[in-house]
Amino acid sequence: MKKKAFVAMGLAACLVAALGMTACSSTKNGVVTSEPETPAVTGTPEEAEEPIATETPETSEGEETEDVEEMPASETYFGTVESIEKDEEGNVISISLTSEENGDYVMNVTDNTVWVDAVEKVKDSQEDLTEGETIYVYHSPVSTRSLPPQSEAFAVVLNVPQDIAVGVYHEVEEVTTTENDTRLLSNNGGLYLIISDETAVKDYETGEVADISAVAEGDRVIAWYDAVAMSYPGQANVSDILVLPAVETVETEADTADVDAASDVDAELEAESEVAVEDEAASS
Repeated sequence: MKKKAFVAMGLAACLVAALGMTACSSTKNGVVTSEPETPAVTGTPEEAEEPIATETPETSEGEETEDVEEMPASETYFGTVESIEKDEEGNVISISLTSEENGDYVMNVTDNTVWVDAVEKVKDSQEDLTEGETIYVYHSPVSTRSLPPQSEAFAVVLNVPQDIAVGVYHEVEEVTTTENDTRLLSNNGGLYLIISDETAVKDYETGEVADISAVAEGDRVIAWYDAVAMSYPGQANVSDILVLPAVETVETEADTADVDAASDVDAELEAESEVAVEDEAASS
């Protein structure tokens, strides 16, 4: 009997030990040590892991297409003028800027760059630009990889106040007219600029009152507004708007050479075709 009792006690001890090991593998000081659920990402987008790529849809020809994020029409830079480069005629050709938030940048000025007074809300002169001045520049989203990077300046806003909003550069993507207002779609379809009877509409070149109905898709404007409604697209009631001139396309020597070369090729093909027709007529 004692031998059987010892055997039974041994089996019970083994069973208790096995149960204890199982419990230890699942908890430790009350903390679960088995594989946890994936935690919610609370850091910045840079700290988060890259999302799992989904299968790319195919085109009708069987070629895969990639989802490419659409570039904005422009980007905003706010900084201090470090130096100004001018050409022989005294025209500003580039502005070197510095900013704690945005870093150093060089903005290249072209004939299409507009100069705007933030307070008077009219055309300004590049001659008013001074070193040490704080300005806004709306520039191309495309920049060089140099240090500092360089980009084309679309609009330079001078006389920047500290207590009121400055004008914002927009490219018009669509125009909608209603009974009460005119709506200019911008920001890749993300914002409606609402132009009402109370909006002061001016022409950039003349400073005179302009007709908002003349604004069309592809035009450029500088708009002043205080807030944007949290909808999609967002909506901003515009107090003032400056209608900018159309972008002038400059024809380079390379463009002219390409056109001339294409014309020469067309002429040669036409001559060869005429010869072929004459040979065919002679042989028949």
